[in-house]
Amino acid sequence: MFDWGELESTIADVTEKAVLAWMKKNPNQCAYAVAFHEYYRELDGIITLPQLGINSIQKNTFKEGNEDEGWKWNSADWHWLNILPARSPLRKLEETLTTEACRSTQTHWLTCEKRFYSIMVRVAKSLYRK
Repeated sequence: MFDWGELESTIADVTEKAVLAWMKKNPNQCAYAVAFHEYYRELDGIITLPQLGINSIQKNTFKEGNEDEGWKWNSADWHWLNILPARSPLRKLEETLTTEACRSTQTHWLTCEKRFYSIMVRVAKSLYRK
């Protein structure tokens, strides 16, 4: 049986550690946004875990008179597209999530995806609070 609690706690733990590692590595940067992005899924197929991007005020370009022009709200334009470690327990959990989603009907797959979304929302809210 798939352990949804383990998935949630591992995602939360790995993402928090990634943000803290980024902060330690970039002490002169002031992050204005951290976001999950680049999620991919195929009905009756793969469900990938999203990347975790971050951008800082210092990496923006501001033109005098129009501060909004320099903000990059699209995570694909950010300096750090993915701060998650290449090697982490998330890769194995991603495979296990796909296996669980594909083990039955499309209804089961959609239920798994919905549950996964709920987990990602809770993790994002938790990360925001921290």
